[in-house]
Amino acid sequence: MNLLASIKWIACGLAISFCIQAHADGGAVVDRGRYGEYDATVFLSPVPPSAGAIDFSILLSLSGEPQLTVPVHVRAEGPNGAWTEAVMHDAESGNRLLRACSLTLATSGAWKIFIHVGENTSNCRSFDIFVNPAPPPWRASLPWMVLWIPVALLLVAREILAANQRRRRGASVDSNRFSATMLR
Repeated sequence: MNLLASIKWIACGLAISFCIQAHADGGAVVDRGRYGEYDATVFLSPVPPSAGAIDFSILLSLSGEPQLTVPVHVRAEGPNGAWTEAVMHDAESGNRLLRACSLTLATSGAWKIFIHVGENTSNCRSFDIFVNPAPPPWRASLPWMVLWIPVALLLVAREILAANQRRRRGASVDSNRFSATMLR
């Protein structure tokens, strides 16, 4: 196998490894059940959650029909007594059936999430999530740092191929000169 084919396989492997990390599902289901008269499925992203911004979204239905105008309120209570809350709004993604909000959970540990659906306070459920510590800041740049490796390999391979072509052209020019001098 030549150098260029090897580099193509390495580049394909790196591209696939980056695609495996891309999540297009909007998160994981963390709660499903009845919220008063409504059926609801609650999603959370990123998975697993880590300290920082956490996206919550909910799919509400009543008798199988999506409910897009029902007010939804989310409250998160942290391990050290800290709390944060938000009102869900229409999801800004392509999925128009979800209502969503983002909460900043500043510390790691067990958080209790309360979701109130509608105006009736009895339409409330809660569930627990465990929030991991925030990743180090350099991890956000890791894909861009790793991206330079295949770029550098491709540039080196291009130079090697160009040098081989120059050497072949030079050899054919020399052989033509040799043949011309022999015919004289």
